[in-house]
Amino acid sequence: MNIQQIVVPVDFTPESYLGIDEAVILAKETGAVVKLLHVIDIPYVGERPAPFQMIADVGNVSAMGYNEDNPEVSYMHDLLGTVHERFDEIKKKYPEAKLEVEVKTDTMQRYLSEFVVKDGGDLVVVGTTGKSGARKSKAADIIRHAPIPVLTVTKERKENKYKNIVFASQFKYIDQSIVEHVKSLQQLHGARVHFVKIVSPSNFYTTPDVLSAIRHFAKENGFENYTSNLYNSIEVEEGVLNFARSVDADMIAMNTHGHTGFARTLFGSIAEEVAVHSEVPVLTLNERFD
Repeated sequence: MNIQQIVVPVDFTPESYLGIDEAVILAKETGAVVKLLHVIDIPYVGERPAPFQMIADVGNVSAMGYNEDNPEVSYMHDLLGTVHERFDEIKKKYPEAKLEVEVKTDTMQRYLSEFVVKDGGDLVVVGTTGKSGARKSKAADIIRHAPIPVLTVTKERKENKYKNIVFASQFKYIDQSIVEHVKSLQQLHGARVHFVKIVSPSNFYTTPDVLSAIRHFAKENGFENYTSNLYNSIEVEEGVLNFARSVDADMIAMNTHGHTGFARTLFGSIAEEVAVHSEVPVLTLNERFD
């Protein structure tokens, strides 16, 4: 997988700057362009956005027939001016990075998918606190709705390279997009991949069956320098995090492909919880079924 464009949702919180930092490092490693996306949430009237949408997109109030003395219009222009000033500061911080800026009025949930499809993003990088609250909800929302892999980060990268990557999965129906991302990162950093299936009391598998499935998956996808693991845990989320600690993981990768109905909701929720509670970056792909 050749990562050409990395998308970073930015709301100018300290956590979103973590996302920018990681994206810039990845861009330096891969030669990718970093798209900084700021979405100003706006109210909708039925199916139509409030006038702010047209003001921000067109950028010319008089062309839309609005009076520039209108307080709503003045507010929006001031807000957009502040946003672009902040992005100018970010660009100065990373003079060697290929940064592009996109500012829209919409909702992040609505616009992110549209933006990625339109502009062909390969990876979303999002910073989060790892705590409860609005920021955690935003990160989980992005993981749930983004049509491409999402890398969630809660801390600055301590090491220049990812040395140990945990790939937690059921090893059935895995989307190739996340497989190729893991392979690219492994090759780029010379990392060892630790494949693991979490076995809980309600989800029992024998050790020979699990290890055989993992080895088949690894061979089929051309992986080298890997380990095959089964890890027992009461809760899947806890099992993923504990196993990652046991191998000193620098990154966790998970996918939710192959689940429908309740199972899809359950496993998708596990991936989101792992992402926002992990001390290391988590790469997820939430494959949605229509």
